Amino acid sequence: MNTNLRIAILVGVVFILMCFGAVAAVLWDRTLIEWWVVPSGAMVVGLGTAFLAGDKWKAVTTTLNRPVNRTFHALATTVVISCCVIAANYLWAAPDSAVEVEVPVIEKFRKEHQRTRRVGRHRYVNAGVWYSYHLKVEMPDGRMKNIEVGRGEYSRAREGALKKLTLQQGLLGIPVIKKPQKPAEK
Repeated sequence: MNTNLRIAILVGVVFILMCFGAVAAVLWDRTLIEWWVVPSGAMVVGLGTAFLAGDKWKAVTTTLNRPVNRTFHALATTVVISCCVIAANYLWAAPDSAVEVEVPVIEKFRKEHQRTRRVGRHRYVNAGVWYSYHLKVEMPDGRMKNIEVGRGEYSRAREGALKKLTLQQGLLGIPVIKKPQKPAEK
């Protein structure tokens, strides 16, 4: 196989894995489970199958080094399985299990992000800042959760006040935070 094609395949696979990881990270913020539970189970599956399927990755990794190929397989499997489990749990949450809970706002904060603009072929300059607004709330089970909210909701929120959240039971029984559905207008 051509070297450029192998590199292109490797870059493509890494990009796809990064997309899976990004989806998992976004949905993780809306799922009420410890961060290590799903990835550790997925890692066990990845390590268990690494000895069977690890050698198949030599076309992608462009190396015959078995430990490298098996490690790549274990990491790729961990990312994909974690994303699939979290996404399935979130996307197929039972709407009839929706429960509104009132949780106390422990803290409110905003994160500053840099905005850049391109001024040349390989040159970017600072173009100001933008903010994302977050509330730190205490869930009914005692767990702390950071929730991103809009600017208006952030300005109305007060520390110590109660905030309404809609919890639904996910497909795998893991509770998820969903936005309440607006009733259809007649």
